[in-house]
Parts: sequence; C-alpha cells; structure tokens
Amino acid sequence: MKLLSAVILLNVLTLYNINADDGIDPENTNVTTVAPITSSSAKPSTTVSTTAKPTTAPSTTTSTTASPTPSPTPPPTTPSTTTPSSTTPSTTTSSPSTTSAAPVTTTVAPTPGPQQGTWDVANSTNSSCIVLKMAAEVVVDFNTTDNKIANSTIFVPLNATASGVCGNNQSMTLSFSFVNASQSNTIQFLFSETDKKFELDVINVSLILDSTNFPGAKDKQLNLIHKKVDFVTPVEMSYKCDKQQKLDLYPLNGNTSVGALKISKFQFQAYGDIINKHFADAKDCEPYETPDIVPIAVGCALMVLIIIVLVGYLIGRRRNQARGYLSMFTENKKEADYIPMKNLSCFQLFVGL
Repeated sequence: MKLLSAVILLNVLTLYNINADDGIDPENTNVTTVAPITSSSAKPSTTVSTTAKPTTAPSTTTSTTASPTPSPTPPPTTPSTTTPSSTTPSTTTSSPSTTSAAPVTTTVAPTPGPQQGTWDVANSTNSSCIVLKMAAEVVVDFNTTDNKIANSTIFVPLNATASGVCGNNQSMTLSFSFVNASQSNTIQFLFSETDKKFELDVINVSLILDSTNFPGAKDKQLNLIHKKVDFVTPVEMSYKCDKQQKLDLYPLNGNTSVGALKISKFQFQAYGDIINKHFADAKDCEPYETPDIVPIAVGCALMVLIIIVLVGYLIGRRRNQARGYLSMFTENKKEADYIPMKNLSCFQLFVGL
C-alpha cells in the first residue's frame, strides 16, 4: 500500500515537472486519479490520462527601457553675500589739451655758387707768364623762339682748360662745354703792359646756347664783349680781390648791357715769371665799405668834447677877470672907485654868478 502511494506521488511530481518545463500552467492541468482496486491480489495497473489544455505560446515582447541616469545632485551652496564696498567715484577733470602748432619756418638753402679754380699760361721756361685764380659765373639774357627774353646763369667749371699767349700782348682763354664736347664756351682775357704796369683791357665771351642751359633759345651762339681797362697793377705784383666784381657784357655791335661776368675770390698776375703758380705780393682791391654810422658817431663825440672844453674855458676866463676887478677895489678902498665899478658889465656878470 505504501508502495502504491509512493508511485502515485512520484507520478504526480513527474507530471508537474513536465508541465512546468513545457510552459503549461499546472493550475489548469486536469489530473485523473484511478481508484484503487481492492478485490484483486495481483498488482494493480494504474492508467493515467492527462488531457493537456491547449496552450498558446505566450508572445513575449521584451521592452528594454533604459532607466534615466540620475544627474548628480549638486551640494547645496551657501549663497555668498558680498557687501559692495562703497567706492567714491573718481572724478577726473581732464583739462582740454591746447596744442599750439609752432609756425613752420622754412629756411631756403642758399643756391651754391661757382667753385674757385686756378689756371695758368706757361712760357718757354716752364714757368707761367699768367696765373688766374677765381670763381666765375656768366649771367646773360637771350631771345627765345616765342620772341621773349629769358635769363640764364652758367658757372665756369673747374675742368675748364686754359690756353694763351705770352709775350708783349698776353692773353688767356678758358674753354669748357656742357653738352657737346666739340662745341665749347670760351672766355678770353686780354692784357697789356704800359709804364711798368699791366692791366686787363678786354674780355671776350662766346656761349653755345644749348637746350639744357638756354631752353627755347632762338639763336645757337651768343658773342659778348667787355671793353674797359680794369685791375691796373704794378709789374712784379699780383692783383687780389675777394669781394665780387661785376663786369658788364655787351653785344659786339651794341652799347646796351645784356649780361655780366661775375668774378669773386679773384687773384691774377700777368707779365711775370711765376714759379709753381705762386703769386707775388698782392695789390688788394678797395676794402669793403665802412658803415656810415661809425664816422657819424665819432664826429658827434668829438663835437661834444670840443663844446665842453670851450665852455669850461670861457667860464674860467670870466671868473678870473671878475676876481681881478674885485682885488683892485679892495686895495684902493675908495668910494669914488667903487661906484663906477658897479656899473662895469664884467663886475655885474661876476655878481650874477
């Protein structure tokens, strides 16, 4: 009997495990229990009929919802209470900047003048009969193609070449060119000697009117002359003048000046036997003019001094005369002499003094 109960219990447990594995709800499973056979001594047979409830495999939908990541809760912050410091507003008073623009003074640089050069004419003894040192410029008027008169200035360059003649009638010619070397400008000096003195008689100037120095010139060449005795100097001496000398130039057939040869820092010697271009003792030109105020001041001072001396002399003389008359009256002590003496003009003058 116990054996039978154990078998039944074992079957029940087995069915339950099968249903659980197959997804069958054990609560809906019908179990039929066969009643025990009591009238047989043989081993009873047990038939187990199991009616399985039709089951439908449940549709399992797996929905995965990501749980929200909790944001970290910031620690409670203690509100900082900042008491603003009482600031005194800085009041900056900016004075208006007054910038006075200094007047711009433009200093015009002086135009450079000609440079001083030295030229000579050698004689047969390897010395020089003429030596000339000067800074020279030529200023001339010329006619233009539009029938106007223009003015131009050229400087005698240091590279001008000198040629000339020694003898009784000595001369020196300076030649120089600016544009075309085959066409030269020339300045000729003619000297003469009389009574142990030499002098400059004539200056001939010939200019090529090139387009550079004479723009728009109507003529191609200009010939001018200076004919006047200048710089008379004793023989065996030289002539020297630092201040500028202006020598007027005239057309060959005219008497109206159209230009000038200006020479400065000037020294020359002719009719000499000059070694190494060393000048003899120089005769200097007239000194610079003395300002008029100097002689006027000296004259006024002398006049005042003369007047003071004259007045002092007259006053002293009159006093001496008055003392003489007074001494005469004192010695005589006569009333008759005293009365006429009062009427004397010199005595009255003395009393008045």
